[in-house]
Amino acid sequence: MPFFSAFAGLVGAIIYFPLVVHFPIKLYKKVYAVSKAQSIALSTIYWVFLGICLASIVGAVESLISSWSSFQVNTRVENVLLTVYVAERSSRLERLRTCLCVLQFFQ
Repeated sequence: MPFFSAFAGLVGAIIYFPLVVHFPIKLYKKVYAVSKAQSIALSTIYWVFLGICLASIVGAVESLISSWSSFQVNTRVENVLLTVYVAERSSRLERLRTCLCVLQFFQ
C-alpha cells in the first residue's frame, strides 16, 4: 500500500502530543496540588515534548512529500485498468475475453 508508513507517521505525530503529554499534565495539575517547582518542571516537559512533536510532524510531512514525488504507478496495473475500462464499453463477449485476459495476467 503506497504511502502507508508516511501516513502512519503523520497520524502518530499528530496524536502523540495530546494523548501522551498534554492531557496527562493538565489532569495531574487539576488533581494534585502542584508546587511552583513542580509546575516549572511540568511546563518544561510540556514545551520540550511539544517541540519534539512539531519536529516529528515536519519530518512526517517531508516523508509524505518525498514519497509522493518518487511514486510511480506500475505500468502493468495501468494496462489492466485500461483494459477493464475498454471492456466496460464493449460487448458482453469482449468483456468475457477481457476478464479471461486479466485472470491470466494475475496467474
